[in-house]
Amino acid sequence: MRPQQQGKPEDLFRKMGQFRGKLEIFERAARDFLGSLDGVPEAEVEAMVTPRANILGTLECLLADDLEPTLRKLGELDGLLKEEFALGGAA
Repeated sequence: MRPQQQGKPEDLFRKMGQFRGKLEIFERAARDFLGSLDGVPEAEVEAMVTPRANILGTLECLLADDLEPTLRKLGELDGLLKEEFALGGAA
């Protein structure tokens, strides 16, 4: 069941921007944490034989498979919504 649409399109645009900002902060934190795990041999990461390697592999997957594509899509949506508002299609 989909929630009912509430508020103006401008409110949705603002909320999406806030959500994207929070995800960008999380992405930076994840990258900083990932950077602190440097020095784990690639073979160890691939085998996931230590907790540190497991965390490193998980963070790399999270960033590459989930966060980066999500932020890219939100950026595209941001551009589309800006264009829509500029054209006056949404009130």
